[in-house]
Amino acid sequence: MREVVNFRNQVSRTVQSVFIKDKSKRTRTFKKPTFKMTEYASNVAEIAIKEVADQTSKYAEVGADKVFDNKLLEAARKFNYLAMEEADFIFMRDRMGRELAEWATAKGYTIEQLKNDSALLEQGKAYAMEQGLKATFRDANALTTAINSLRAKGKIWDMAIVSVVPFAKTPVNIARRGFDYSPLSFARTLTTELKQLKQGKISAGQFVDRLSEGFTGTMIMTLGYFLAKMGIVKSGSDEDRKESAYRKSIGEQDYSIKIGDKTYTLDWLAPSSIPFFTGVTLFEGMDIEDFNDIWPVLASMEKLLDPITEMSFLQSFNNIMSSYSDNKLAGVFSSMLLAYAGQFFPTLGGQIAKTIDPTRRITTSTARGYEKKVNQQINYLLSKIPGYSFLLEPYVNVWGEEEINTSFENRLMENFAYPFWISENKKTEVDKEILRLYESYGNVSVLPGIANSYYTVDGVRIDMTEKEYTEFKKKVGKFSYENLDNLFKSNFYKNLTDEEKEKAIEKVYSYARDYAKGGNNKAYLVSKALGANKENMYAYYYIQLQSIEGTKDKDGNTIYNSKKKNVINFIEAQKLNKAQKHILFALAGYNNTTDKEESFAYIDSLKDLTAEQKQALKELCSYSK
Repeated sequence: MREVVNFRNQVSRTVQSVFIKDKSKRTRTFKKPTFKMTEYASNVAEIAIKEVADQTSKYAEVGADKVFDNKLLEAARKFNYLAMEEADFIFMRDRMGRELAEWATAKGYTIEQLKNDSALLEQGKAYAMEQGLKATFRDANALTTAINSLRAKGKIWDMAIVSVVPFAKTPVNIARRGFDYSPLSFARTLTTELKQLKQGKISAGQFVDRLSEGFTGTMIMTLGYFLAKMGIVKSGSDEDRKESAYRKSIGEQDYSIKIGDKTYTLDWLAPSSIPFFTGVTLFEGMDIEDFNDIWPVLASMEKLLDPITEMSFLQSFNNIMSSYSDNKLAGVFSSMLLAYAGQFFPTLGGQIAKTIDPTRRITTSTARGYEKKVNQQINYLLSKIPGYSFLLEPYVNVWGEEEINTSFENRLMENFAYPFWISENKKTEVDKEILRLYESYGNVSVLPGIANSYYTVDGVRIDMTEKEYTEFKKKVGKFSYENLDNLFKSNFYKNLTDEEKEKAIEKVYSYARDYAKGGNNKAYLVSKALGANKENMYAYYYIQLQSIEGTKDKDGNTIYNSKKKNVINFIEAQKLNKAQKHILFALAGYNNTTDKEESFAYIDSLKDLTAEQKQALKELCSYSK
């Protein structure tokens, strides 16, 4: 925020020096204040800030009352509160002192004039205080006042509001600054504030300051637009949740910038990040092939509001409402309880837990209904206890891989030093082909997804435990990736049309889920029979076997028995043992009676299959056609 304010001030100095000839109406100047003026202004600022410290505090919500009965926790909380207040005090004193010194220098006032004219000094202090409060998000506003009035009505009101907006003043003011530093603020400046200027309620210098805010925000938005055009920044989540989850699994992050093979989140730069990502969203919305189609155009215009709703105090409200789409009241009530319980689980504990644990963990639950949401909230709270996170299930991406950060130094820096999160690009050749098809045709079915925590067998629903679900996701993801990797490299795939490629990919995902179910499923049994090195090749083989056709004669008629010969030729070309080839031959739907005994002996030797599963595989091999 400091650099944005400094840029705003430079713009204002330029405009005021050119257009405001009367020095008494200026608030800014390129003339550097003297050392004595700067020192005097700093002392005035320090005294002024101490006088209004309690009224302007943005941490008052956590500083006043006792929260923890445990003396150690309460002492740590108080220390954290005082540390935040002191840091804000130092920054605000610096900003207010510099603003007061520049204000006096711009108008040509001396220290003696300020000392001898209390009204003049109060005018300068009021202006500098306003700038200092705005720069530290401590300025009063009607919404914060209303929110705190509601909180004062009782414990229930207090819990309800805290669950949505834990700290009212800061997030509300960040949202206000996001508006101030945006093209939208021009409308307010050229209407309401222009009227105030004519009425003498604000000076010409103050008017130019506010006009400069809009100009600065426009410049920031323009920067976001062109960086998006260069392809190095990304705005919020895609509307399709499957696409959003997939892009995150390959290293993309919302509201981030790409540098080399890594992305760094920029949402922490609020409020300047709001106009910046408005520019990014504007480019993404304008990147439409057909502007004659009104619906994509309207959708893109609607997305312009995303940076405001997703990067301000409205985000908490949005999260609650979207998480409980079926019952909003239940969402608010649950969030109230979670916020109250969260007071006993400091954020520091969660940071320590993530630092000592190299594996990314999840707090989701495989339970159903309301029990699922309660379990997830409990897991979230317990994840803040160092050591407990090791008991939570690992995060598994769409390709069945756990996310592990082996560098202790990186984990330490991300949780305690860096304001941003870092993600490494994990895009493989498989991902590139999938994205090529998706971005060309928009068919979501070509994207890999996270499997459901349940499946059906003969119409009966099977719900998995958290641990079973983790293994299921690993099997589905690994099967999908390895089959697609081999499929994409094959000449067979390269000769398909894009539409046929999409259908082949969809089949791989379907077979992957079948394989992960285990039991007597054909995909699972044949995969196990193919052996450790070829276990995840079922879809690769089966898709090609289904595509084989008979040879045509010169008249276009299929030659008798030519399809069977083509199937045999394909199977014989594979690097498999004789029994495995017989099993593939059966998979293609042909009689295996010639070498049945040899195939059965091989099946009996498979250690991963039960007696029932071996019998099911033998029945498959006895299939005749």
